[in-house]
Amino acid sequence: MGRCPCCIREGLNRGAWTAEEDKILTDYVLAH
Repeated sequence: MGRCPCCIREGLNRGAWTAEEDKILTDYVLAH
């Protein structure tokens, strides 16, 4: 899964992602 610096990630660290951040984004993508 690609990780783009879009509005979802704005203002957050775009380096290494934590497992929690990855889960949040995964849940968001699955919900939409």
